Amino acid sequence: MNFTEEQLKEIENFGAVFFEPGRIAEIMELDAEYLQKEIEDKTSAVSRAYRAGMLRSEYELRVAEIELAKRGSSQAIEGAKKMITSFKINSIE
Repeated sequence: MNFTEEQLKEIENFGAVFFEPGRIAEIMELDAEYLQKEIEDKTSAVSRAYRAGMLRSEYELRVAEIELAKRGSSQAIEGAKKMITSFKINSIE
């Protein structure tokens, strides 16, 4: 199945709000198993769109958390510390 640019943008937007593939398939009236396989195939346009949406939101959330930490939010400071620790661990591997 070929996805239109409009469908890929929809998938990206659903990824940005961390929707699971099954929910996306239901909303877009697609076969859930097919969509799942497309998302798992990191070379597919569907996977790239889905992951781009997720990563864009993750970036925005991290930026917001760091800004809150800079302003003194103790919860955000703890979250930022966890991000830094995770980054250090994942960078070593």
